[in-house]
Amino acid sequence: MAQKWVRIWGKDFQRGCLYQVIALVIILPLFAACILIPLFFANQPGISKSKMLLTLIVPAALFLLVLFGCAFGFLFWSLRKRANWMDDIFVPLGLHGRSYAVSGRQYHGQVRGRNVDVLFTRGPMLSIYVSADVFTRAGFSNPEDVSQGLAKMFNKTALDWGNDALTVYSQEDAWGRAFIDQQEAQDTLQDLILTDTPFAIHQILVEPGYLMLRLYRTNAMFDFTISPEQGKHWVERLIRLAELAERQPTPEEPLAVSALSSSLRKGRAAKWGWVIVGGIVLMMLCIGVLAAGVIFILESGL
Repeated sequence: MAQKWVRIWGKDFQRGCLYQVIALVIILPLFAACILIPLFFANQPGISKSKMLLTLIVPAALFLLVLFGCAFGFLFWSLRKRANWMDDIFVPLGLHGRSYAVSGRQYHGQVRGRNVDVLFTRGPMLSIYVSADVFTRAGFSNPEDVSQGLAKMFNKTALDWGNDALTVYSQEDAWGRAFIDQQEAQDTLQDLILTDTPFAIHQILVEPGYLMLRLYRTNAMFDFTISPEQGKHWVERLIRLAELAERQPTPEEPLAVSALSSSLRKGRAAKWGWVIVGGIVLMMLCIGVLAAGVIFILESGL
């Protein structure tokens, strides 16, 4: 497990360093041209106060405009590119897509009579939810990928079911054992969890009202892609797993469906991202208006 996470963190570090180098190559010359050089001329002897302010304010405003304009332009381009290739995966299944938390993507609809929700966020992390009439909790993962968070979720040790291919946690041992003892359930779980994909970590969670396939992090640097066939396979296999879960007897202590979890998977709790973007845009407009006001006052002699 440690070696796998070290590889993931190593790729994250390399990717982050490369992004920082690219940003410095772009920003430093722009900063010199729009801030340092105007500052040099503004400090020349004999220059009037109005010309000095113009020399400082106009290039600085241009610097901010180019900087934020390029940032938002790149963000828009990357979001549209991601939306296009993700639409090719999930729209043919009958799901409808829209943005999620500014930089993410979400899809909702029905497949084979079941509600299916898909959330894609930075990380990258892809969460596929399929509705199911189950009222307990269980978790399944590769033994190399078990996180402390998954163990704490169930507040207990892994279920001993006589096979080390998968690590199994269950709110009720009897329910988890009956579920994993189905050969088809074992085959489907191993297919979803152990098959190599662009994602590094694969987990399946059973929660009251739904099953979720969570895929996150990657070892790839930039060539991160998912094929339509892969996306369809994930959804169909997860639906089959939901059918197998519904065959199990009712848990001894059934858990209620959470309204919060339903809101989260419907993407209703991630709207604050657009508020933050709007605040940044408003701040830029205020800076521009303030700079224009100062120039107007100086030039008009008020």
